[in-house]
Amino acid sequence: ASIVLAASQYQPVTQPPAHAAVKPSMKPVLAKPVAKLPVTPVTLDWPGAEPLSRSRTMAYAALFRAWGADYQGVDECLQSETLGLRCRTARGGLDELRQLNRPAVLFMRDNQGQEFYATLTRLDNQSATFIVGTETRTVALADLAEKWSGHYTLLWRMPPVASRAIKPGERGPDVVWLSSQLAQIFGNTTEPGKDPVFDEAMVRQVKQFQLVQGLTPDGSVGSQTMIRLSSAADLTAPKLSHEQGKK
Repeated sequence: ASIVLAASQYQPVTQPPAHAAVKPSMKPVLAKPVAKLPVTPVTLDWPGAEPLSRSRTMAYAALFRAWGADYQGVDECLQSETLGLRCRTARGGLDELRQLNRPAVLFMRDNQGQEFYATLTRLDNQSATFIVGTETRTVALADLAEKWSGHYTLLWRMPPVASRAIKPGERGPDVVWLSSQLAQIFGNTTEPGKDPVFDEAMVRQVKQFQLVQGLTPDGSVGSQTMIRLSSAADLTAPKLSHEQGKK
């Protein structure tokens, strides 16, 4: 009996598992922030390695290259007509260039008063990309605003029309072209062989197009409207922005 009592009174001591040992807490080591080097903004200046006297020729050479042609160094507008293109020289703003959506040669003046030409090849909401001499530079729109005079020249594909204006009530090949352009822009279909009239329905479409393009919605197709119509439906021409046609 004494042996049984001794066994019942024996209690083994339970040892905690080895893995349950409490480790001392370690504070995370924070990485020191890396100092950022100052970024020098890209500016729209004429490159010093290029002769300023060749500014105009180099700019138009880049413009014609965008259309897959070589600039011959002659009058740009005369040469453009031999390629089935037309030349537009005007003064405007960025909104106008966005709507036309074609590469353009811009007349610039830097902070030292030096005048030069640069070819605008891309334009978005924050920046503009230029070919300046032999260099390609992307600059902020603020830098462009400081140096651009508003003068520009661009090329656009000549439509197959005989007159420089198409008026309501007319019919013929020019109106056939107009009907085809509007159908392509608005996603409609045209009847082959039909001789359309520039009627009220077509006038309404022209006004709607003019309003979207920022033009006076008078329903008459003059040079400005003709340029926009031709450019909007020309899928093979070089563009400043490929996002415009997706909107």
